[in-house]
Amino acid sequence: MISFKDKSKKTAKKTTSPKIDVPFYSHLDASDPIWQDRARSVACLAMLIEYYRPHGIKSLDGLILEGVAIDAFTSAGWSHPRLVVLAHNYGIRGYMEEFRSKNEQYHEAFFDKGVEKIADHLDHGHPVMASTYRNWTDEQHFNLVVLTGYLKDDSGILGFYYNDPDAKSAEEGKNKFVDFKTFKSQWRRLVIFMGW
Repeated sequence: MISFKDKSKKTAKKTTSPKIDVPFYSHLDASDPIWQDRARSVACLAMLIEYYRPHGIKSLDGLILEGVAIDAFTSAGWSHPRLVVLAHNYGIRGYMEEFRSKNEQYHEAFFDKGVEKIADHLDHGHPVMASTYRNWTDEQHFNLVVLTGYLKDDSGILGFYYNDPDAKSAEEGKNKFVDFKTFKSQWRRLVIFMGW
């Protein structure tokens, strides 16, 4: 029996935004074992500083010390607004933005606007730091990742490419992919935009 494809059904064409080549840092690049488990957020910042200002930092250890000196590390972890100030110290403009509301009427609209704005920044060559749950599942621990691109088809964005400072190496952590459904449930709707 011969089967034919239904010509009336169109196959959605998948397209990928160009993945931004952001240098990779792991939290394990911190030499002090005490800081290694606390260095994920500042490792993301190191990636963006090195993207915008190649050779801008001497080491992750040095960036950690700079952050501590301006009270960027708190009892709750790395302060996102203070990470922005630390980026400003390298001449990189940035700001933090939240895309959430306790009012369910607006919650989804803020999410949609956030995804749209992230995609726009990526389209213009600007990676984005996004606050997520660690490994996209662990709601007990927060993590920052650097979004570097996205995959989409005619229906919309299918997922994002990202650098994960939780990985041990660039081979493990650079340009990983998270599908949109997982991103939607595990993104904390907080981002840090830089470079504008």
